[in-house]
Amino acid sequence: MPPRSEVCELCGACVEACPTQDDEAGLEAAAHFAAAVPGVQQVNLLPFHRTGLPKSRRLGQPSGLAEVQPPSPEAMKRALEIFAGAGLAVRTGG
Repeated sequence: MPPRSEVCELCGACVEACPTQDDEAGLEAAAHFAAAVPGVQQVNLLPFHRTGLPKSRRLGQPSGLAEVQPPSPEAMKRALEIFAGAGLAVRTGG
């Protein structure tokens, strides 16, 4: 586990288990973290989408996610494999 000073600025979680880290190592850490939480029976992987960006712009609200691209179908498939490999029931979508 990284030193406590290495905390995600978005969610406050330890960077090692931060849900915003979508590289392979970050996904594996998040999957193992979720698998270790008592009572977690299923994980739903919800891909980022840009649906709300036009409304944010209309309302004059800044969006720190304007440059973020949605994951590819292949990336979602790999994320599903990683979470399933950690022993979790997993599905994509809501």
